[in-house]
Amino acid sequence: MKKLIIFMLCAAFILTSTPKIRSQAAFNSLLSPDKIELHAEIYLLVNADDGFVIFEKNSNMRSAPASLTKIVTAAVVLERCTDLNEKVIVPAQVPAEIAGTNSSNAGLKADEELTVTDLLYCMLVPSANDAASALAYHFGNGSTAAFVDMMNEYVKKVGCKDTHFVNPHGLDEDDHYTTAADVIRILLYMKNNQPESYALFDKITTSRVYTVPETNKSKKRNLTSTVQITNSGIKDYYFKYASGIKTGSTSQAGKCVVSKASKGGYNYYCIVMKAPQYDIDKDRVEENCAFIDCKALFEHAFSNIEFKKVLSANESVGETKVELSRDTDYVNLVSPTDVSAFVPSNLNPTGLLVEIIPETLPEQLRAPIKKGDKICMATIKYSGEDVATVELVAAEDVKRSTVLYIGASLKDMRGTNIFWIMIGLIAVILATYFIVVLSIKSKQKKRRNLRVVNYRDVKNPGRYGKK
Repeated sequence: MKKLIIFMLCAAFILTSTPKIRSQAAFNSLLSPDKIELHAEIYLLVNADDGFVIFEKNSNMRSAPASLTKIVTAAVVLERCTDLNEKVIVPAQVPAEIAGTNSSNAGLKADEELTVTDLLYCMLVPSANDAASALAYHFGNGSTAAFVDMMNEYVKKVGCKDTHFVNPHGLDEDDHYTTAADVIRILLYMKNNQPESYALFDKITTSRVYTVPETNKSKKRNLTSTVQITNSGIKDYYFKYASGIKTGSTSQAGKCVVSKASKGGYNYYCIVMKAPQYDIDKDRVEENCAFIDCKALFEHAFSNIEFKKVLSANESVGETKVELSRDTDYVNLVSPTDVSAFVPSNLNPTGLLVEIIPETLPEQLRAPIKKGDKICMATIKYSGEDVATVELVAAEDVKRSTVLYIGASLKDMRGTNIFWIMIGLIAVILATYFIVVLSIKSKQKKRRNLRVVNYRDVKNPGRYGKK
């Protein structure tokens, strides 16, 4: 009976789990380009290897994309083309559609024959709208609308939620929009999922000049890139570590550019949208502020941001309550590996903060726990900015108490059908036990009484017999 009482009391014993994080408060972040003059309404600079955001402003705001549209036109063509040397005949309607738009073009003529490769260079180097339309008609089986449907299917597949196209070249039209974040998402998708296509795209978009061979309608022509951030002849725009990618400009889109830069093992994508054009240095020449801002963002990133260790392996960053152990109430949390992140070059370690992501922490953490078991996820912040996400694991083993485990198991089962069945069985067993015990004791009492009677008969036979 004593064991049964202990067993039932253990069922009422349960612990709660409350995380306790030991870390410093963050301050004085340099993870924003506040110290440089920027002009655009939208910009975004990310690590080109994993998409980590370094700087951003309105990166999820929908805007007319202008010729940044052609990035997706190229992606769809490269995805569907089986022969880059395939001949494309320029439909007669293409020159007619582009005429009068005062937009970039390669001077394509009706019935002119060019390869897919040549048209891609025409579209991406000088940003020719007629080349984009010719490719759309060809790969849309005579319908640009069908090709635009392919473009919208493509961006949906990539994961874009704020991008929709109406044409393949980017001239302003209602319901034709994208965001800076979606453009970078598209580039990263191409890079990671279409490596061969991206390699050709990169080759084309980093070309300063390209010569289109003679065709059936034209002599050879030289094309020059519109990406002036790579033009060493324009000091205000030039950034020697930049290469490609694409520009855009319409009345609704403003001045736009997306480019990439690499230096010292660091690789960045930068996109600027809705930038103005005006004389910012009072030299009587209006500057394209998309190039000015893109260059400034690159320079600021390479000068002020480094990839540094922000958390050492096995460094305790907090603890969380654990149940069912008699040895300890808590388990220490650590990262199993060193964690590095993009942070200011003059990083102050006291500005780092580790915060558990609440939804990743189990509601109940129970022993047994082995050293290295994954417990939860956490974010590492610097001056309020998320700089890394880290997996936290148990720093030590935590043994389980059998008695506490049995009690908790009963607690967990309370209110379930199994629990009430067990209670019923226990009641039946106990009732049976008491009935059996009482029955045995009653019989034993009768036997004792009978033995007393028999003893008296033997000792005094005449008392109960005949006289």
